[in-house]
Amino acid sequence: MSTDLPPATPPPWTATIQVDARQALQLIRTQFPSRGWTAISPLGEGWDCSVFRVEETWAFRFPRREAALPCVERELVVLPILAPLVPFVVPFPEFVGRATPPYPHPFWGSRIIEGRELALAALGDGELLTCAKTLGTALRALHGLELPETLHDALPSDPNRRGDPLERSRQLLPLIPRLAGSLPKETADALTALAEEEAATILPHTPTVILHGDLHLRHVLVTDHGSLAGIIDWGDTCRGPRSIDLSIAYSAFPREARDAFFTAYGDVPEAAEKCHALTLAAHLAALLLDTAQARDDAEQLKAQRAALIRIGTAYRER
Repeated sequence: MSTDLPPATPPPWTATIQVDARQALQLIRTQFPSRGWTAISPLGEGWDCSVFRVEETWAFRFPRREAALPCVERELVVLPILAPLVPFVVPFPEFVGRATPPYPHPFWGSRIIEGRELALAALGDGELLTCAKTLGTALRALHGLELPETLHDALPSDPNRRGDPLERSRQLLPLIPRLAGSLPKETADALTALAEEEAATILPHTPTVILHGDLHLRHVLVTDHGSLAGIIDWGDTCRGPRSIDLSIAYSAFPREARDAFFTAYGDVPEAAEKCHALTLAAHLAALLLDTAQARDDAEQLKAQRAALIRIGTAYRER
């Protein structure tokens, strides 16, 4: 009898497109030779893209997974239209690299948005209140936009099914036992109860709005004083229920700051919306914690663990 085991499934953040700083600079210099750029360094890496700082001014995004290519293409269409419509900073693609034989994928560069990831900002109570108010105001503006005709075809309707309660529950539940060793028992128990409640949730009808679509602690940049510096990584932007973006209120803020967020936003979700936002917040933070453990990223591990504890506490306090 064969004892061969099936090959392990690689984690979903595994790169299928490899670009290092040297290769990135060569591609940039080839396509934009008049700029004469020579300095490049890694700026960040997520599931979808590797980002490089060029000449201390520009951030160039290179897809690192085949699955991210539609997201990159969506950003290139949506961000130039969206940027002048919102009262906060988003990346604006000023340099668009076309696919060529050496690198058959698009890439693009924008001015760097100076700020720290909310996940790593270590804000005090006062700064958290400031952040909550400015982020709530920002999302009120985004969700209140009339959908421009030029964006209608570019923005799909919830392509990742993040507005589907049953799908959120199905994806969150198996993550909890895998991460339980990193969490207090009361948090793991609260997340399990939340996922089970979510499976039976029916979302109320709410208007379809323009969404960031992937709004978690790594995609919100803040100043040292807690003001919103910008919102990045718009590859999952889409149309859908507002609860998808409101999940950030539960992963980012304790109760007082969360109340300030919803006061600035102008509306507090109904119970079913709140359950859905909590579940999506938990799922995103759990994925980020799982990634941090695999990458041995101590800073993100601490940040996402704290987010899951906040979410568990918010669920128990409802």
